[in-house]
Amino acid sequence: MSDFTKIVTLRDVENGPVSIRLEADAHARSDLAQRFDLIAIDHLSGQVEAQKIPDGIRLEGVVTAQVTQKCAISLDPVESHIEDRFAIRFLDAPLPMEADEMVVDVDEEDVDILTQGAVDVAEILAQTVSLALDPFPRAPGVDLPPIIKTEAQVKADAEAQEKADNPFADLKKLYDKLEAENFGSILRHCYEAGTIRAVFGICQAFGAYEIRVPG
Repeated sequence: MSDFTKIVTLRDVENGPVSIRLEADAHARSDLAQRFDLIAIDHLSGQVEAQKIPDGIRLEGVVTAQVTQKCAISLDPVESHIEDRFAIRFLDAPLPMEADEMVVDVDEEDVDILTQGAVDVAEILAQTVSLALDPFPRAPGVDLPPIIKTEAQVKADAEAQEKADNPFADLKKLYDKLEAENFGSILRHCYEAGTIRAVFGICQAFGAYEIRVPG
């Protein structure tokens, strides 16, 4: 069990808010670094105010930490500073349920339950740091490997491949454009020759004539 612990009970806050200052020592930081798969935690501290509320205990505070993670690509050390505020209500009763469903308001504070009328403030600091960690840390100058492509790159590659597979793709695009402008009815593809030619019209009075497409 980690030495980094600070239990606050309902009795502790009966007479008013309690201010708590915590700082993890080297042994506690080492244990937490191993727990969260970090290279190191060089600093972890928090300032918390605990106060009694009608249905339990409310914690509000800020945690700061200096951590070193492993780069997700190169595994090189990546240092980062964390400073995160939090506010949590711990209820001394089961969470309210209505019609077998719990209604959660995302704009409200986080809610949890007390365990035997107490809460470990140090554990809340540790969990807050864990949630604030970069899920995909990258060392400076380290880019994504070539095998990993963005959605735009995948789309561009697919279009380039389609164009290479179909040498008349540009002609098809031109035909589609002209058809959208109502000129498509007087044009036809000649895929064998790789060209687009105009169709000859027929006039009862003057015979055949070539239809010219406005340029």
